[in-house]
Amino acid sequence: MNGVQSAIVLILALLFSGKAFAEPPSGFEFIPEWGVYARGDDIFWHGGVQWKLSDGTWVRLEGGNWIPDSKPPVAIVRIPKDKVHCPPGLAKKGCTPPGHRKKKGYGHRKWK
Repeated sequence: MNGVQSAIVLILALLFSGKAFAEPPSGFEFIPEWGVYARGDDIFWHGGVQWKLSDGTWVRLEGGNWIPDSKPPVAIVRIPKDKVHCPPGLAKKGCTPPGHRKKKGYGHRKWK
């Protein structure tokens, strides 16, 4: 295979690999105000990557490990850090505010 053919194969592979991430994993719900998907355990999904806020820093799931990311996508950066535990539209559905999460009886909440 020459250089041009290799480049074409690489471009096609990159284009079609994105289709695997067209839908978020099960359990995520779209939050239109933020443009990302969220799950009940404060994990977000955007662009085929799962994200969470850890000690004020956004980390991404990579190879089963949470890796700090100094430049997360704009959609993730725009999530208000004080609202991570209770996305818009879901507060009335039983979100537990920060500071109350570790109280006895707190369990996995379902947003649906």
